[in-house]
Amino acid sequence: DCILPENAQLIPASGCALLADTQSNGIIKIGELLGVFEDKKEQVTHFDNRLPALFASQEDYNQWLQTENIYYVPRAEIKEDVPAYYYLGVDSGSTTTKLVLLDEQGRIVYTDYQRNEGDSFKVFCDMLQSLYKQVAHPENIMIKGSAVTGYGENLIKAAFGFNHGIVETMAHFSS
Repeated sequence: DCILPENAQLIPASGCALLADTQSNGIIKIGELLGVFEDKKEQVTHFDNRLPALFASQEDYNQWLQTENIYYVPRAEIKEDVPAYYYLGVDSGSTTTKLVLLDEQGRIVYTDYQRNEGDSFKVFCDMLQSLYKQVAHPENIMIKGSAVTGYGENLIKAAFGFNHGIVETMAHFSS
């Protein structure tokens, strides 16, 4: 079972407000908060301690692109005419959801990227429906394994029966 509360997009901010109520150490007026922002904005006008540019020139950048393309993840087409196994990965973040479908050789066969608009559950459902509609024979797509990470990890994992929930840093490490 899954409960999707009204105004789900406000839950993190509400949690912060409730925590602030229990750990308050003084009163500050909203005008004072805005004043702090204005003071800081004027202080950050120069960047003496910033890091050097990653690339000295456009040519350096182009050279880097050439050498880094060896790490490019190959793409393939979904095998629509025969049953095939795939791996489903989802990053259900706080603002966007990303979906990738890999074939057994680790090639990307499908991707989707959408803003959550405060409802990562609905967006993921929409992504699945979009995939289903775009494929001529969706019955031939068999998910051999699935994993989810991000803000909506536990919700998506529980609601859709995903095999794994992975901490986002470990998902980065794995790829």
